[in-house]
Amino acid sequence: MAVWSAVTDLKPPMQDDLRVHFMARRGELLAHFSNVADSWLLILDKCSAQGMAQADLQALCSEIAAFKTRADEGMNELRGLGVQESLSDDFPQMLEDPDIASTLTRFLRPKGAKLG
Repeated sequence: MAVWSAVTDLKPPMQDDLRVHFMARRGELLAHFSNVADSWLLILDKCSAQGMAQADLQALCSEIAAFKTRADEGMNELRGLGVQESLSDDFPQMLEDPDIASTLTRFLRPKGAKLG
């Protein structure tokens, strides 16, 4: 989870084309991270631990919940940026560029993301 978060935040050094790839797909990646965290939490909810392992299981669940919250907040931030940008005067001109329009669509409505 730490590596996924770091790459999505563009923290490790990487080539420019890879950086653009992650930037263009940030919303889609965050949506997948949120879905994966949901799945992990569903599985771990059915698990039980004994003794000292109970604390470890609870810590893992807390870490995954924080990961999900961070992914959901990132998606909300991207949606907010899209709304702000749509209010600017230059936005209609930007949509004439098919590359920009498709990238904005991926940010605002990533594949598999649940609306609402």
